[in-house]
Amino acid sequence: QWFCSVESFKDEAVAACDNVKWLPAWGKDRMVAMIRDRADWCISRQRRWGLPIPVFYCADCGKPVCTPETIEKVSRLFGEHGSNIWFDAEAKELLPDGFTCPHCGGSTGFTKETDTLDGWFDSGSTHIASMLLDAPGVWPADVYLEGGDQYRGWFQSSLLTGVAVRGDAPYREVLTHGWTVDGEGRVMHKSLGNGIAPGDIIPKYGADIIRLWAASADYTQDMRCSDNIFKQLSDKYLKIRNTARYILGNLDGFDPAESVAFADMLPLDKWAVSRLQDLIERVRTAYDNYEFHTATYAIHNFCVVEMSNFYLDVIKDRLYCDSRESLSRRSAQTAIYQVLDAMTRLLAPVLCFTADEIWLAMPHTEAEDARAVALNDMPEANAALRLSESEEAHWSKVMRVRADVNKALELARAEKLIGKPLDARVTLYVSEAAAEPFVELESEDLAPLCIVSELKIVHGAGEGVRGENFDGLTVHVEPSALPFVDVSVNAWYYETVKAAYEAGLMNGVTDTEFAPNAPLTRAMIWTILARASGVETEGGATWYAKAQEWAVTKGVSDGEDPMGNVTREQLVTMLWRLNGSEVMTGYIGNYIDTGDISEWANQAMLWAVQNGRVLECSLGYYIQPLVVFALGAVIFK
Repeated sequence: QWFCSVESFKDEAVAACDNVKWLPAWGKDRMVAMIRDRADWCISRQRRWGLPIPVFYCADCGKPVCTPETIEKVSRLFGEHGSNIWFDAEAKELLPDGFTCPHCGGSTGFTKETDTLDGWFDSGSTHIASMLLDAPGVWPADVYLEGGDQYRGWFQSSLLTGVAVRGDAPYREVLTHGWTVDGEGRVMHKSLGNGIAPGDIIPKYGADIIRLWAASADYTQDMRCSDNIFKQLSDKYLKIRNTARYILGNLDGFDPAESVAFADMLPLDKWAVSRLQDLIERVRTAYDNYEFHTATYAIHNFCVVEMSNFYLDVIKDRLYCDSRESLSRRSAQTAIYQVLDAMTRLLAPVLCFTADEIWLAMPHTEAEDARAVALNDMPEANAALRLSESEEAHWSKVMRVRADVNKALELARAEKLIGKPLDARVTLYVSEAAAEPFVELESEDLAPLCIVSELKIVHGAGEGVRGENFDGLTVHVEPSALPFVDVSVNAWYYETVKAAYEAGLMNGVTDTEFAPNAPLTRAMIWTILARASGVETEGGATWYAKAQEWAVTKGVSDGEDPMGNVTREQLVTMLWRLNGSEVMTGYIGNYIDTGDISEWANQAMLWAVQNGRVLECSLGYYIQPLVVFALGAVIFK
């Protein structure tokens, strides 16, 4: 057998381990122990396949022959013909011309070694081929990545050949992963039929879900893989995707070049941007340490806890109701733009398809490459965008109060005392012990932060739910006496729809079931407006005839098709004309994309918004009841 003497450089090999970053850290101790305990390395194998050992035997003295000259000739032939030439050619064809035995000087003849090299010697030498011959100047490698069994195999053989030939380890980092097993922890085997092929998963969940699975698992342990796990991950994916989708929807018309400076932002928006810096730092550190599960957990937790459950929920009113040019709305848009920009870049190594989809849909500055997210740098945490320690402590108190209020609201909902948080009036009883830490919250407007209609602070004892997060706080919940206008996405129009029916404005305007998201026809709008103006309309097949006649006399109609759907700009123009205002030339029946009517439509929309007739909204869409009854203001004015 042929051996490599490890004893002669064992100390150097152990010392080389100090120059390597081991992930997990226990890898170093494992490698050092294996090197110290190992004997010399037997590198020969008796088999008919593999890389040949380039040694000859002299026919005269029988001694093995291996010199720099023979190695150079064999190496050149391998480079030209491949290693199989060792088996195809005769010994004399593999040796230099006129070669004689260096031991006895004999030239009678030579035979070839029939043993082949240990496969670990082959793989342990690949760093020489790949980083010295194929890519000169890049030795050593940045990282070696393999399973935990390779401390005895590839990791160790590469270290030994590197130290023996070049005096150091051939890698800067060694990253170890576990095995992929099924949902019950069993190794996947064809005989068990428990294997899961990516080709079966991708059509069902998408390629990004497989990447998310790989990045969400603690790969230092065995990684379980099953359909149920992918279902759970799809929920996690949707939380992240829906956060991005919501932000994208509220960046319509936003120009990053006109972002609000951090110093001018509203306090809550500053908090969001500051929390974003913490996220960037955590994710960058996790990526640097190959802790992908830490990175994906941090991003998911940020989307759910800090964004969806708190920040995005609180700023809805500002985004939906405040003027486009108001500081309050632009401040919120600036914050969510920065969140989306950074989050998309952070997600790109894992959810690469989703990140690119987001990137192509969002606005950008001139400094960014809008073609693809991967063409841009990772974000870096900016100390100038962080809150001070005292400001962070303040918001920590706010969050603790909010957590206690939320618990009390949940209990009140369970007892059917209230429906939604906006139904509630909350009283915070602050005990003497809590008075000092609570004093800085006295000036904070806590009602919108807790998303309740009313909130007052009372010093002293009171009945209610005892706070678990803010010591000395008791939360009392009761129904609010304020008139209720729910402006949530799916319910804000129901109260006014009900009122419209009760006022007799909606009865008979359609022979189908009232659907809040179905388009309204001109006949319906004419009938509603006529009834609101005191005109009596008929029933039956011509139920809209009198309303249409009235609409023409009032300039609300130009004789269009009564069954045509009404767009938003057409509705506000009707209201504008009904108000006695003049509009520029234009045919009300035209859709926004046919004809130059954008100017008068914009004028009408501006009037409607300024006079509280409709919420500010994009032009062009067919009008729906939820827009007609916006805040109950359209019909009853």
